[in-house]
Amino acid sequence: MKKVIILFCLLLIRITCFAQILPEVNYPDLKYKPSHWQAKWITCADIAETDYAVTMFRRTFTLDEKPEHFIVHVSADNRYKVYVNGQFAGMGPQPSDWRHWRYETIDIAPYLKNGTNNISTEVVNWGPDRYFGIMSIRTAFMMQGATEKESIVNTFADGQWKAEKNHAYYALPPNWIFGVDIVGGFYASNPGDSIRLTHYPQNWYAPEFDDSGWKPAKWIWNINNENEGGFFWLMKPRTTPQVTQTIERFPAWVRAEGIPVTDNFVKGNSPVQIPAHSQAILLFDYQTVTLGYPELTISGGKDAKITLHYAENLHNDDLTKGDRNDIRNKHIRGVKDILIADGKSHFTFSPTWYRAFRFIQLDVETSEEPLTLEDFYHMATVAPIKRKAVFDCDNAVYRKIDEICWRTSYICTQDNLMSDAYYEQMMYVGDSRIHALVNLYMTGEDIWLKNAIEQFDYSRMPDGNITSCYPLKATFVHPNFSLVWIDMLHDFMMHCDDKEFITRYKQSIRSTLMWFEDNLLSNGLVGKPVDSYFVDWYNDAPFEGEGLYPGSRNGNSAVVTFHYAATLLRTAELFDYLGETEEAKNYRVRAEKVKQDVVNACWDPEKGLFAENPDKKFYDERANIMGITARIFNEEEQKALFERCLRDSTISKSVYYFRFNHFKEMRRLGLSHYLDDVLDIWKNLLPLNMTTVPERMAKQRSEAHPWSASPSIAFIQNIAGITPAEPGYKSVDIQPELGELTWIEASYPHHKGNIKVELRKTDQGILEGSVELPLGLTGNFRWKEHTLVLKEGKQKINLQ
Repeated sequence: MKKVIILFCLLLIRITCFAQILPEVNYPDLKYKPSHWQAKWITCADIAETDYAVTMFRRTFTLDEKPEHFIVHVSADNRYKVYVNGQFAGMGPQPSDWRHWRYETIDIAPYLKNGTNNISTEVVNWGPDRYFGIMSIRTAFMMQGATEKESIVNTFADGQWKAEKNHAYYALPPNWIFGVDIVGGFYASNPGDSIRLTHYPQNWYAPEFDDSGWKPAKWIWNINNENEGGFFWLMKPRTTPQVTQTIERFPAWVRAEGIPVTDNFVKGNSPVQIPAHSQAILLFDYQTVTLGYPELTISGGKDAKITLHYAENLHNDDLTKGDRNDIRNKHIRGVKDILIADGKSHFTFSPTWYRAFRFIQLDVETSEEPLTLEDFYHMATVAPIKRKAVFDCDNAVYRKIDEICWRTSYICTQDNLMSDAYYEQMMYVGDSRIHALVNLYMTGEDIWLKNAIEQFDYSRMPDGNITSCYPLKATFVHPNFSLVWIDMLHDFMMHCDDKEFITRYKQSIRSTLMWFEDNLLSNGLVGKPVDSYFVDWYNDAPFEGEGLYPGSRNGNSAVVTFHYAATLLRTAELFDYLGETEEAKNYRVRAEKVKQDVVNACWDPEKGLFAENPDKKFYDERANIMGITARIFNEEEQKALFERCLRDSTISKSVYYFRFNHFKEMRRLGLSHYLDDVLDIWKNLLPLNMTTVPERMAKQRSEAHPWSASPSIAFIQNIAGITPAEPGYKSVDIQPELGELTWIEASYPHHKGNIKVELRKTDQGILEGSVELPLGLTGNFRWKEHTLVLKEGKQKINLQ
């Protein structure tokens, strides 16, 4: 009988240090553009170029002196990791499409020396089971020196660059269709790794490695930039900062079977040996969901099988999860990697793609030799973003919700925005609007919003719609996500000061709206979609788990049509901002017509609510909240409609994704005192000890889903009341709503400097504190019947 040890090492301190991945030289300012590069795309002669393959490239060269700078441009299809004199230097490319294929620009001088140097690059092509966000053509690699000095490393098929297939690797795609390996359905990310170390060329990226048996790299084609034509990839500089990596120790091992483990192992101080002819299981708890590249170093144990299982959380037998901290009688299911040891010493495994997890389980089965686990740690990987916003108050629940919302948004910010950490990792339009705004509110960085807007526009189809996510190797279309794309431009207009950026998308906006105008039914409602609409996850039987009420699959949807009207109004504001006032008027006229058509078809005067369809069989707060967003009726009637939606328990209720709209309309209408009611589904997460926010309520598939992170915006927008008063955030409107709180401290990282709010309610009902605006910003402070004019600098608040 196996002895099971359960030990919660909750007080272990996570040890961290920084790995030296080199930063992107072209960020934040573009310094090096592609122009008539001399280097060529190369590949390996011994691979089927469209199939799964892990390929190694090496180039050895000599320098007369150690350079101060040595700048190179690097890219590959599908994915590369580059090493300079054995040191990991960078990875990429940022995903995009063939016509805008990204390259990274890095300065590798810190890793170079006088004399002989080596650059080694691993390029992975995951083949037909690759990540849906990689639009691959074939296995390929390129490196181009920025100047004549660096041209010595340009990729040519002249024998200087050598290439070899790594025969140790095999793809290990999870069986998600039948729920064998993972729970929850569609899996869009890359397969796991299966590695037979007998065939692995150990230390192949070390300068001293003997590559004399490798063949010269094979020429593919010239390199073309995005403003040219070409047979293959058209190059564009990376548009987001390079990710950073941090070495982090696991804070806890929580279960061991057949293996003696001490705390010193997770601290990196004491290897663990597993005897020959034995089996062992070791479960690690990272204590929060994370994303990156865990690394395991092993020695010996020829023919031992090591399986690494990754899961956001553990499951009960009925596949529920319950309290995430309670691991009793729970098991792990998820993506996995497999290693077959070769008996050699000091091999460090790192997966070829991101792994998301809170829990990792090692299953080990040894053969004739004992296996030593030398070390195990995590290379936490994330974009170099830092939270600048502040939100603090005397409600611990709010603080905890803010913490898990921000963690979710933070870890899912990588080369692009990720819809989730585990299952898909795609950049979806609906998800990205919320995700990018959370990042903007928390960090002040607009690059994630700009990158998403730009890449989604690449996907535009002849009918005017964009695809539901992008980059994308398939075709998914939710036409209402095309409206969300325009809404993102409106968000950008209000929060950022860059009119030129918006101007370039005028024709794309027109194209999007034309599809909706051409697709109106005779009753004025929007008709059947190209693929399907997605509004929110519905929890109503018998269509629980649907993204749209089934009665709206062919159109005739109040919520979709109201969304069209709301976006027409936002478009009018965009075109006013751009000086196109006559066109803006036309959009307002169209919006009023569309709204009246919904009233005629779906308004139920007895209930005082909009039905989702003209047959009035289904009533849903989503349609009514979107009607409020479209400015249906006057403001007092909008307030009354919002309150009816909150009170009426008989109608369908929205969940995490859609409630972003509630927060915005509550702030506009002065209804932020209802915030605690709308936060109910987030408050329910805390007893479950969730460390990130999930995709949905009923079926908690993805546990780290940034579309559910909107409370981090709401705490700044609704409680502190900080919002832009006009386009470009030229002035601010502050309308705080403390509710049951007695004090708050908040700040928003405006592009001119921080907007700071510190407020306290006294027992006598007086609101006192201060507001501080950065240089060059003015605004208003509104509370009850009071309106104060705000100027730059710090000013005191004292209102009865």
